[in-house]
Amino acid sequence: MTHPERYLELALRLGRHEPDIVDFYYGPPDLERRVADEPPLEPSRISADAADLLAELDDRWLAAQVRALETTARTLAGEELPYAEEVELKYGIRPQWADEREFEHGHALLDEALPGSGELAARFSRYLEGVALPSDLVGPALSEAVALLRERTREAVGLPEGEDVELDVVTGELWLGFARYLGEFRTHIALNTDLPFPATELVWFTAHEAYPGHHTHRAWQEAD
Repeated sequence: MTHPERYLELALRLGRHEPDIVDFYYGPPDLERRVADEPPLEPSRISADAADLLAELDDRWLAAQVRALETTARTLAGEELPYAEEVELKYGIRPQWADEREFEHGHALLDEALPGSGELAARFSRYLEGVALPSDLVGPALSEAVALLRERTREAVGLPEGEDVELDVVTGELWLGFARYLGEFRTHIALNTDLPFPATELVWFTAHEAYPGHHTHRAWQEAD
């Protein structure tokens, strides 16, 4: 097997223990079927296999992906890692404490900008409620934003033929927005109107989840 195929195999095997590891699979179908049909491997075995592959890699991007899988397998096997070390092994960055003065400065800027007086958190909540889209306008506004950013994305980077985004307005969820790639260049995006959705976030949300964000990225990955 090639190094990329071994990486896919590791991810699929680890996904048997942690389903969110594999958001959407683009690789060879026979490899996916084989892993699905085999008995789940213990995380300790997956960790060892990942370490073996990691020792052979000189591709920095692939090595970072395999290192993240190895670390996840180690923790699933029961190993406890210091928080900063675990983050660095999984994401390639080491978290550091931020200077509290940076937050104090941010609070001071908000205190100047927000109307009214009293606790900053309460004033900020009132501001968000004031700029929130009425629930009956969320769907139409999101559709307009998707159409606009789709055209701009098509002009800038192109889009695969037949790609599409399905929009859904929902209630009764804990999250504000959620997107899932369905395959065949399609993504389902849901927005929860139980929570206030600021009009100021409309373009950002659409760009992040759809055009030129996750949907565009995954559609081109599948096309390639």
